[in-house]
Amino acid sequence: MFRDLRAFVRGRPAINGKRPSAQELQVACIAVLLHVARIDRECGSNEIRQLVAALNREFRISDVEAGELIEVAELLLKEPGKLDEFSTLLRESLTVEEKQTLLAYAWKIVESDGNIGFQEASLATQLRKDLNLTLEQAMAARQLMTRTATPMEPPTPEE
Repeated sequence: MFRDLRAFVRGRPAINGKRPSAQELQVACIAVLLHVARIDRECGSNEIRQLVAALNREFRISDVEAGELIEVAELLLKEPGKLDEFSTLLRESLTVEEKQTLLAYAWKIVESDGNIGFQEASLATQLRKDLNLTLEQAMAARQLMTRTATPMEPPTPEE
């Protein structure tokens, strides 16, 4: 699973005229969402729970796999410029709908502790710009997050 990530971790370009691997995109998304969760320096259990729920739902991975990818993302975020690299990768690789989903998850994480601080709101605005989403597209993403009480929770098994 992590074979393609090694080149990414070593700083080689992820885009060589083709779509990056699923794992590269996953790590980039996780890193961005992890940055969102930690922007106020208070990454609580609700924020981590929302991040893992998003990973379970979107990437269809287990909690263990999510934890491993979060660890990879944490290590990569320590490298200067890596967050910008992730933003570029996502902007150039994701569809508008995928970008809106990512922004919706960011808002879900921001709001998970019940308090939206200035830094968190500013970061969400910056993420919109980094993903090259219009205000209308960003508003649709926010509505996606708020459409139901818990839109970003993993689906429950049908009985």
